[in-house]
Amino acid sequence: MDQTFRLPDGRETRNAEHFEREWKALYQPLEQVLGVRVFGFDPGLLVASADKPNTPAFIVPLWMARKILDFQGAARGGLP
Repeated sequence: MDQTFRLPDGRETRNAEHFEREWKALYQPLEQVLGVRVFGFDPGLLVASADKPNTPAFIVPLWMARKILDFQGAARGGLP
């Protein structure tokens, strides 16, 4: 039986490279915006401080990660 992987949008794939690429497309911008390091994902993003390694990690749900990135994108373009 082939292993399936869940993509951030909820679809499934059997391609591990596709799975990793889709998650990276979501979490790498979040790392840059928040200055965190993502070290786990699916179903949420497990993040920790990028510059303070002894601080506790926490989970950012996908809906919140998307809201942060949407807000950051809107701020770049200027809020109405």
